[in-house]
Amino acid sequence: MGLDATSGIIGYNSRVVTSVFKSMLGDNFHTKYDPKIPPIPWNPEIHESTRKLRIGYFSSIPFFPPVGDTIDVVEKAVEALKSLGHTLVPIEIPEGARLMRCAANFLLADQSLRLNKLWKGEQVAKCAELNKLGARCPTWVLKLASFLMHRKMLSFLYSPALGSILDAGAFKSSELWDNSGEQKKLNEEMLATWSKLQLDCCLCPVMPFPAIPVNLPGLLPVAAVYTMTWNVVNFPAGVVKFGTESGKNIDNYDNRGDQALKMSQQACKESIGSPIGVQVVGLPFKEELVLRVMEELDNYAIENKLFA
Repeated sequence: MGLDATSGIIGYNSRVVTSVFKSMLGDNFHTKYDPKIPPIPWNPEIHESTRKLRIGYFSSIPFFPPVGDTIDVVEKAVEALKSLGHTLVPIEIPEGARLMRCAANFLLADQSLRLNKLWKGEQVAKCAELNKLGARCPTWVLKLASFLMHRKMLSFLYSPALGSILDAGAFKSSELWDNSGEQKKLNEEMLATWSKLQLDCCLCPVMPFPAIPVNLPGLLPVAAVYTMTWNVVNFPAGVVKFGTESGKNIDNYDNRGDQALKMSQQACKESIGSPIGVQVVGLPFKEELVLRVMEELDNYAIENKLFA
């Protein structure tokens, strides 16, 4: 257990990502430099297969509903995959607040001691300034702030979403073990859902909004629930651009009076024209299948001139 970074490949398109990933898995290149990695070679049969797939999908997590055109873009990707002959199945995942709480309990297990050490003497990006401030706050301050954020009468502070993780962390070793058990339960629940529905992979949003002004992501850590979910259960995922923000659906967004949702709604107005991606997720050790679906979506977008 600890704060381990997760590396990823960024490429101009999914074919570039596939090429890099394939090279890394060839000739045991990855295990040469890190013997802790399982020596699992690239499987061309999975990537090059033309078998039609059963793909689960969801377009929103109620914990932090998407603002703008994100839902429309996911639904457009669903229709695209259907047109390619795949079967799309709506799915439900564990509750978002539970997933984020589990992740936050690990990240803040030492009351931010590790984060404060890493930030000492470092110039912190604007998007992380609030995170740095929060890491320095005493535990009792964070617990009080979390309590107040759940009080609707304090409208200027009201944000159950943010409040649900603000006082996260493990204050006893037993709590850390409990959270490790919770992570295992979440993983087993997700695997059970996929097994019951006989899913090959899953399609969902990347974030609940397109790219927002650089100073705001640090104020909205709970928006990461769409990606953090797969970190918690340790499933591979990739991202493909599949639409752009039009701005037409921003004003009718139900922010529920939650300050975090209000902030994302306002920020989205500055993101009109920005790209919106969809996320393709696979079962553990099925990266080839994730990349196959990503490429199919990329090819569909090119053939249908979605971004001409």
